Parts: sequence; C-alpha cells; structure tokens
Amino acid sequence: MRVVSVEYWERMTRAHHTQRRGMEHLNAGYLQLGLFALLFGGLQIWWIGSTLRARRLARPMSAQEFRRSLERIWSAERPGKS
Repeated sequence: MRVVSVEYWERMTRAHHTQRRGMEHLNAGYLQLGLFALLFGGLQIWWIGSTLRARRLARPMSAQEFRRSLERIWSAERPGKS
C-alpha cells in the first residue's frame, strides 16, 4: 500500500475538482447550443406553418364555399337583436 502525503492528496483533489468544473462548463455550452437549436427549429416550424396557412386563406373560394360563408354571416344572430 502506498502512503500519500496530505499535501499531495489536497493538490490532486483540487486538480480533480478543477477538471470537473471545466467539464461542467463544457456541458453547459452543449446544453445552451441544444436549447438554441430547439428554439430555432420551433420558430422555423411555426414560420413555415404560418406561411402555408396564409396561402390556404389567399386562394379563391369555390362557389359552394362562398355560399356557405355568406350563409354563415347572414344566419348569425345580429348584435342588438334579442
């Protein structure tokens, strides 16, 4: 069995903790990058979805869709009448 001095043990323990903090710092960077990538991906999906939705609303209505739309407007109860 090897005998280790207290100074040597403290120095090695301090070095180990310093390395560990460095790795935690490195992992924190990966975590931040991952969160940024998720946020960016979510915004891209939202943007593409809103673009497709706007295209769908911009297309002309068929005669049947137009009739349904007018019927919905005129059949709705008007404000002020009970």
